[in-house]
Amino acid sequence: MAALLELVKTMKTFDSNSMFLFIVAGIIILFVVAQSIFFLIKAWKRAEEFN
Repeated sequence: MAALLELVKTMKTFDSNSMFLFIVAGIIILFVVAQSIFFLIKAWKRAEEFN
């Protein structure tokens, strides 16, 4: 029960503008962009083969 109360207290002080969330979101966004660029280049090279 005490652990549940500590969890509720922690949730009340949750900061949606914390640096940790900005870093995690930035990493995810960079991963998605990098993956998109990777497959774009791969598709471009494959399309040149069919030319």
